[in-house]
Amino acid sequence: MKRNKLVFTVILLVLISGCSSGDSSKEDFFQYNDSYIGDNGAVGAILRLLPGKTELENFSLQTKSEPYGLTAYYSESLPIEDQREAFLFNATLLFTLIHNAETVSAEYGDEMFSVTKDELEAWYGETFFEADSEEALLELTLPKLENREKVNEFFENQTGVNESEK
Repeated sequence: MKRNKLVFTVILLVLISGCSSGDSSKEDFFQYNDSYIGDNGAVGAILRLLPGKTELENFSLQTKSEPYGLTAYYSESLPIEDQREAFLFNATLLFTLIHNAETVSAEYGDEMFSVTKDELEAWYGETFFEADSEEALLELTLPKLENREKVNEFFENQTGVNESEK
């Protein structure tokens, strides 16, 4: 259990530090700040930078009426704990960068998760959507995301998060 937490943290830190380096050929999440759900190219680019990008098969945008949102579809099913952590991290970053996004959903094999911006912000207890860098965002969010017990509590207590059973 501790090993999974360590692996997840290392992956996040490598991803963030790689995106934050001085190498201009590396992409930065926050270059997509102030994106909108209707911008298919920006949403796709963000999803291709997130953890799980190699398993990302497709995504759909809900743009016809409010609440606006997106659903990401992944090909491989990770262990449930890793799915939960990846989903919460990805949703956090998507809500931060895509200001009109109100819902984020993801399918990992047979598992489906969905969350609203309000639910996620209430869980963190912070207005993290105004973060202007990866470092600032991680400082606000990692204490919760690294705590598997808090992650599991989120999924047990949030009525807006739908998790299908295998």
